Amino acid sequence: MFVALIVSGTQRSHAALGANIDNGSLPGAYDLGVVVGRTGEAGTAVLSIIDSEVSRQAAMLSYLGAFHLLAWILILLTPVPLLLRPPRKTPEPEGIPSPAH
Repeated sequence: MFVALIVSGTQRSHAALGANIDNGSLPGAYDLGVVVGRTGEAGTAVLSIIDSEVSRQAAMLSYLGAFHLLAWILILLTPVPLLLRPPRKTPEPEGIPSPAH
């Protein structure tokens, strides 16, 4: 369950974070497509680095969400042991000695 939650959360976060990468993301008035086109292999490497950083941040947000859910589940389940009754003691049958310790 948590693996599916983390994977889907990572994909949603990656899409949301990646939507914010545009021409305004670069300092100055540079067009991202023009910069990548002019720099060739280095531009492709820069885009790969940006994608890796977005993926890392998306994974962190997803893990944080999963751990918050887990924390709430544990908080809600904390009083459950207090609701349990101790087991009933069964009387020992007569004629059978109890084991010595």
